Amino acid sequence: MYHIVLSFILFFLIGCGSDNSGNAFQNTSKLEYSTLFSISKLDSCTFVSVKNPWDSTKLLSQYVLVHKDSTLPAVLPQGRLVRTPVERVAAYSAVDVGVLTTLGLDDKIVALCEPNFIKLESIDKRVALGEISDLGASTKPNIEKLILADCDIIFTNPMQNTNYGLLAQTDVVLAESVNYMEQNPLGRSEWIKFYAVFFDKSNVADSIFDDIKNRYNLLKSKTSNISSQKTVLAEKRYGQTWWLPGGDSYAAMIFEDAGAKYFWMDTDNAGSLQLSFEEVFFKAAKADYWFIRYYKEGADMTLSELKSEYESYALFDAFKNKTIYGCNTASGSYYVYASTRPDKELADISKILYPESFEDNTTEYYKQLKD
Repeated sequence: MYHIVLSFILFFLIGCGSDNSGNAFQNTSKLEYSTLFSISKLDSCTFVSVKNPWDSTKLLSQYVLVHKDSTLPAVLPQGRLVRTPVERVAAYSAVDVGVLTTLGLDDKIVALCEPNFIKLESIDKRVALGEISDLGASTKPNIEKLILADCDIIFTNPMQNTNYGLLAQTDVVLAESVNYMEQNPLGRSEWIKFYAVFFDKSNVADSIFDDIKNRYNLLKSKTSNISSQKTVLAEKRYGQTWWLPGGDSYAAMIFEDAGAKYFWMDTDNAGSLQLSFEEVFFKAAKADYWFIRYYKEGADMTLSELKSEYESYALFDAFKNKTIYGCNTASGSYYVYASTRPDKELADISKILYPESFEDNTTEYYKQLKD
């Protein structure tokens, strides 16, 4: 911890310039919901730190951002130096693309992992034209292509104990985003500010996030006083296991904010619960609604197709009442925008559960499964 403390002392006292009164520190970017990163700004540079979500006593990464037109201070705090604004970036995931597109910066993407899963016409077109290099799988990107892409920065989404291998030996800056570890939907969305700071677009990000936050909270307020809550079930079996959102998870919070009663809300798991079919059926057989996400090329899934996967699905009330709603991730941009725009998913679920509270009942991601 000593080197971290020393870094902050240098940063605030002599690292990046001072005002006329001798006070180096000017302001710290206020984060309302995110807990895993921070942004501190001085006259001539910006300090960004990312917490280690698997070890609260450590930082995952630190960055010192200095504008290209500014002279480097004599002493810099500890962290990877980045001259801003960056111009050429590589993205490892659909989430990265969604954030950059929301910021109007998708034209900066010159390399991308698994572009076939990015359901955006603008990205598909640039990949086809060779303007974006296909790096292959995010678990093992093509390092040669990445080097040839001449990127200023790579946005990555590390898992615990990620080993970057040869990539760590290059000069390209790895900007580690762990937004998916935030439990609060707006906490994930607020990571737009992390991305924006590398492009000197903090003001743009602040404005966009305020709009998302205000819409999310407005939707939440419309279902906050529902007297008779609808009950919900989520996801379906994979193999012998039914993976359900834990009570402290992002998905569970979306259900709660939509005014729903989620049967596993009382569990303290921020990830997924691993249950048997019998355990799920015992608790949620009479659920009013059932929300699933699935991947199916071509036409959307039907009730008969769902039943063909597992005959006993037909025993649920939601199947009998045809109140199953699915999000086909093969045909939409759910995984591109879900983290950045939780207001869209909240709007879908709220409108489905309580259509009488919304004049516009059109949904973006979820559709009712038909016969």
